[in-house]
This record gives sequence, C-alpha cells and structure tokens, in this order.
Amino acid sequence: MKAATLFTLAFILGVFSAQATHLVGGEMTYEYLGNDEYRITLMVYRDCSPDNTNETGFDDDAAIGIFENGALFTSVSVPIDTESVAELPTPDDDPCIIVPTSVCIERALYVVNVVLPPSEFGYSLAYQRCCRTPAIINLVLPEDTGNTILTNIPASTLVNGTNSSPVFGSLPPVLLCANFPFQMDHSAVESDGDSLNYKFCNPFHGASPYNPVADPPEGPPYTNVTWELGFNWDDPIASAMPFTINPSTGLLEGTPTQPGKYAVGICVEEYRNGVFIASIIRDFMYNVVECVPVALAVIETQPDPCSGTFVQFINNSINAETVFWDFGVAELESDTSDILEPSYDFPGPGEFVVTLIVNEGDVCEDETTATFATWPPLVPTTTIPSPFCAGGGMAIDPLGGGTFQNGDQFGWTFDGPASMEESDLLDPGIVVYSESGEYEITFQIFNDNCLEIITEMIVIPQFPVAAIQEQNAPCTGLTFDFINESFNTSNYWWDFGLPGWDDTSNEENPSYTYEDYGIYNVLLVAGPESDCADTAFVQISVTPENPVVFAYNFETGDPCDSIPLTIGQYIGSEVDFVQWNMGDGTIYETNDVEHFYDSQGFYTVQLEIHYDLCDIIEMAEIDIYYQTAGLGDLIRMPNVISPNQDHLNERFRPFILGESQGFLPDGRDIYDYISNYHLQIFNRWGIELFSSDAGILWWDGTISGEVVKEGTYYYMVQFQEQCSNEMTQLSGSFEVLVK
Repeated sequence: MKAATLFTLAFILGVFSAQATHLVGGEMTYEYLGNDEYRITLMVYRDCSPDNTNETGFDDDAAIGIFENGALFTSVSVPIDTESVAELPTPDDDPCIIVPTSVCIERALYVVNVVLPPSEFGYSLAYQRCCRTPAIINLVLPEDTGNTILTNIPASTLVNGTNSSPVFGSLPPVLLCANFPFQMDHSAVESDGDSLNYKFCNPFHGASPYNPVADPPEGPPYTNVTWELGFNWDDPIASAMPFTINPSTGLLEGTPTQPGKYAVGICVEEYRNGVFIASIIRDFMYNVVECVPVALAVIETQPDPCSGTFVQFINNSINAETVFWDFGVAELESDTSDILEPSYDFPGPGEFVVTLIVNEGDVCEDETTATFATWPPLVPTTTIPSPFCAGGGMAIDPLGGGTFQNGDQFGWTFDGPASMEESDLLDPGIVVYSESGEYEITFQIFNDNCLEIITEMIVIPQFPVAAIQEQNAPCTGLTFDFINESFNTSNYWWDFGLPGWDDTSNEENPSYTYEDYGIYNVLLVAGPESDCADTAFVQISVTPENPVVFAYNFETGDPCDSIPLTIGQYIGSEVDFVQWNMGDGTIYETNDVEHFYDSQGFYTVQLEIHYDLCDIIEMAEIDIYYQTAGLGDLIRMPNVISPNQDHLNERFRPFILGESQGFLPDGRDIYDYISNYHLQIFNRWGIELFSSDAGILWWDGTISGEVVKEGTYYYMVQFQEQCSNEMTQLSGSFEVLVK
C-alpha cells in the first residue's frame, strides 16, 4: 500500500512538473529528399520573459505523429538541435522608437529524416504540447490550452509522389508597438513552383494540462482554440481596424491598440494546377507592447469649440526640444509661434487646421495636426426660483439666459411628472409637478455649429400634509390644547367646530376654551390659500376634569341573622368598570351585588370604579360585622391593672380577646357588643370602691382621685351579649400594681 501511494505521488508530481505555461507557438515544414525520404523540420517558440514564471525550457525530445487516412502510421521522437536554440532579435530598425526590453522569445529546431512510401491518402504530420503562456489575452484559459502544429503531405495521385512544403522566409516578430502601424512579410519560399495563398486561420488546441506531452500525438480532427469575447481567428488582435494579410504576398498589416499577448494563426496553402494540395500553419503569439517615441508631437484637443475665437493651446508633446506652430490661417504667414504653449486669437469664426512640429530638422522630428473650430461663445444659464404651490401641484417658474447671438435656438427638458416635457422658449412659463422628488432640468442653446447644455437638479418638496394629534387627554375641562402634527408647511388655519367664524386660529398649536362641554368636529388646513392645501379632521370630546359622580348604596342585614345578607348597588354616573371586593375572597364586576357570608366575623368591602376616558379610579371601603352567636369565651376580665400613668393596663374593664391586636374594626370596643352592663369593685373587706351606675364604664384604680394601695381587689360584673337573650354574670379577684 505504501509503495502504491509513493507511485501515485510521483506520478502526480511528474505530471505537474511537465505541465508548463511557456509555449508561444510553432510551425512544421518538410523537404522531399528523393527515394520516399523526407526531412521534417519542427520549429518551436517559447516565452523566455518573466511571464514564464516556471522558467520552463524546451523539451529534449519532440514526438511527431504521422497519420495516414486518420490512423497512426508511425511516431518518431526527434531530439532537439541544441545549436539551433536562439533568442529572436528585438527590432531596432526605427531609431525614433524606444522599445521595451522585457520581451523575450526563443526558438528551437527539431529535425528528423523519415521514409514514407507513396500514399493515395497522403499523410498528416502533427506535434502536440501543452500549455500556452497565461499572459495571452485573446484566448479563454490559455494556461490550459496547448498547441497542435500541423502540416500534411499530399496524396501521391495529386503530386505524382513528390512535394516539399513552403517555408516561411523570415522569423515572426518579437513584438509590435501599440498605436504604431505594423507591417511584416510572411511570404514563404516554394521550391516546387506551386501557387501559394496566405490567410488568417484557427490555431488548434493540443494535449492537456494533465497530459502536457502527447507521445504519440492524437490524430485528426483537431479542436480549435476558444476565443475570448471580441476576438476570433480572422480578427485576433485588438486594433482600430482589423489586421489584414495580403493573400498573394503574405504581407501582414495593422495598427494594434491594446498592449497584450495574442495568439494568431497564419496559414499558407499550396495549389498545383489550380488544385489545393497541402498547407502549413504558423501558430504564434504576438506581443503588443507600449513603445515610447523618442519625440512625439501631441496637441490637446480643443475642449470647447464654442468658447470664442481666442484659444489657449496645450502642448502634451514628449521630448520636445523645439516647437513650431502653424495656426492654419490661409491668408496669413504670421500665424506661427515657437512658444511651447501659445495662445492665438483667430481672425473670425471657422475651422482651422493647426500644425505642431517638434524637433524640426532632427532625424526624429515629429509632426501632428488638429482641427480647431472657433465659433461665437454660447454660455447657457438658468434662473429657477424656489418651488411654490400653483396649478394643483408644486410649481417652478424657470427662466433661461446666458451668452448667445440672435438666431440661436433654445431647448428645455423637464424630467419627472411635470406639466410639460419640453419647450423651445427662453421663458417656458410655469411648470407644475404632481409629485415631490428630485428631478433633472436641462437647458440648451444651440445653432448650426455649436451646442451647449447645462443640467440642473431641483428638489420638489413634499406637498403640505395636515395632521392633528388624536385626542389623548379629554378630561381637561373647557380649555383644549391642540397639537399640530402637520408637515411641509408653516401656514395653518383652524376651525374649532362651532357655528360662525369666531372659533378660528392661525397658530400652529392653538388652545381654545369652549363655552360648553360636548363633542366637536375640529378642522385643520395645512397650507391654506394655496393650490397644495391639505385638510385634516378630528372629533374631540370636551369634558370636565372629573366627570364621574361616585355614589353607591350599601345595606346589611341584622348582624345576628343566621343567614347574613349584604346588598350593594353602584348608583353613580356611567363608568367603564365596577368591582366589588367582599373581603372574603369574593369579587363581583357588576353594578348590583347580593352576597351571603359563610361565617361570622369582621369584613371590609372594597368598591372600585374606573373611567377610562379620563383615566379616573375611585375607591371606597365599608366595614361590616356579622355575629350569629354570643362572644362567649372571647369576653375576658383583667387579672391585673397598673394605674401608674404608663398607658399600659391602666383600667379595669371587660375586653374581647385580641381586641388590642386589631381584632375589632376601627372605632369599636367591647361596649359595642354588650348591653345591660353593670360593674362593681370591692376591697378585701367587701367595701364597694366603684360602681358603673354613675355612668363610668371602667375603674381606673383610684378613689377620690387617689391611687389605691397595691393588693388584691374583687369585682362583680353583669351584661347581656349581642345576639344573646341571657344575662352573663362574672366575679373574681385581680391585682393592683402601682410600681
């Protein structure tokens, strides 16, 4: 398993090391030597510039496949002719152009002799290698695109068994200069006297990134390369006008405009006695680079031909040591200047051909011309006041102006939902917009020679929108404060809903005092007295600050009834919510209630009402007591009193157990639950010291205002309990403590 993994890894590394993106192109020719022997010459071009990032060189051997009738006849491995490896020279025939030195192309030859017997089908010869340099800009994925270099030996029936291919007379160019005219002689030498035809043709794809060295090559048919958008085999180089090749002479001509590397195919076809017999293809990458002229005359184009007769010239020339201007006025010889950037006032309107010569008389002198038009100036201006309401919308009143001549014409264009789209008047009148927004307005002045346009952006504001805050505080009394929520205006008119015209206001947020409570319909107009006015209505309720009349009836039965019934009735003004909390966990949410308590005791009934419109809550509490039997053991007598003015246990009287801890409702005591009450106090000798007959209900431990001595005292008490028909009598002793 480990050995298999190492093998796979070695295979992958081998594939990717062989995959190179360095090919520039190639061509293949052959020469007939006699006795069925041919000398085959394969010329391969590679990129030796920095674009060849892997620095891939030529292959040591090249596999050439020979096919008969589409089938592989034989394949030969041809070693490289190392002495033939050479860098193609950079052109230096124009001393006035500086060409870059970063371009580098090398060529190598692979030569082999083979014996091929005459064939009625002829032979196809092919060499395949991947891949092309990724810097090529006219092919899709050039780094995945290979080459198939082809030629063919014609059928013996066409050539009586012998033929040699044409051979290009010169090497292809290393580079072309962008924006400079280019010519190259692609003519070929033909030893058999056959007629030749030259044309652009489609280069072929060959091999693949995963099988970059095809050995043997695949047989026909072959796949064309895939062109990037805007390019094809007949127009492969970016140029103002397509490159051309003379079909008879092979002269290639054109002016490239965009730097880059371009794949190009040029085919030479052989014709014998008017019959096509064979062809060869030169598949080559043309380098278009930025070349710098030693001196270049450049006049900046006149930016505004309608600015008048006075022109300030701008000189963008390169390496200009001397300059000479001729301003093109035919009847004058004095219309010249040797100033670098002169100005000139032409004698009148018209068109003038201006000439600029830099470094005149030098071997690299350069000359250029430019046509300047001088016409009376046109300067359009506009006056557009702020938008205003008119015609049912938001309007503007534009006015044109500026510098112009009699006979000049005008034009307006109004973008957006405008009442007019165009006008040819200097004053087009009022333009009404039906919607707010930002819109474009153009105004132009023009004649037969000139056109000047200015564009303005106008903002049409939102139309007035009336809005009143909804009533949220109705219980404010007769004076009502209005809150204005309108926008896009500062003018208002209010009508507070009363007959006549005395109830109006122009304030933004007015206050108004009504004479009576009631419901009123209030009107607000935003932007009154304009065509953009908007209205809003709101209904308000003018009420007292507290319109609630809080009243109720509450009845309880006899506290000694065996079935204690309570009746409650809310009789106040209409409210939104009524709740009775009966104090025993029972809650009613009705105006009238009848309630029975399950057991005797003290209860606090709570009545709560809500009036939502004014956010009013009223509450009342009612204390009730029900006793269905006597208090019995709950009634106690003290066993000690201490009349020492500390407010604790000062008096001797009966009490209810828990009375001091709030057992009884507020304001009640033992005397509310007993009747026929009589209390007597005695000393140890039986002498009466106190009696309640005098109207005092308790003894405070004094006789004639003096505190008695500490000791034991005796009492007798009788009373009748509430809800009981019998008298209760109690007697006993208690202690008096003075300290």
